[in-house]
Amino acid sequence: MTKVTSLFPRKNLQPVERTMLKVAAKEFAKDRLAGVGALTCLMHLVVDWHSSRAEQGFTEYAQAWIAQGNIKGGKGVEALMRDLFGSNEPPKGAA
Repeated sequence: MTKVTSLFPRKNLQPVERTMLKVAAKEFAKDRLAGVGALTCLMHLVVDWHSSRAEQGFTEYAQAWIAQGNIKGGKGVEALMRDLFGSNEPPKGAA
């Protein structure tokens, strides 16, 4: 018998992460200035997590993704995303 391994690890959001994403999407939609950019950034984050081969949970991946400076869209978007994931340090390579 051979052991079959998948090419990509199985990704599952925890119930608390699903709820957090739903609430964040509703709150971002209310923000007229940076909300649309933050929603777009949040979707990019989810897609990047699903397509990565890393076996990290969503929250850990999100904090690393933010720390690497992947947020695009200006200071308002960056502030919303950092507040959502509790990341206060500047991204790598920032002056």
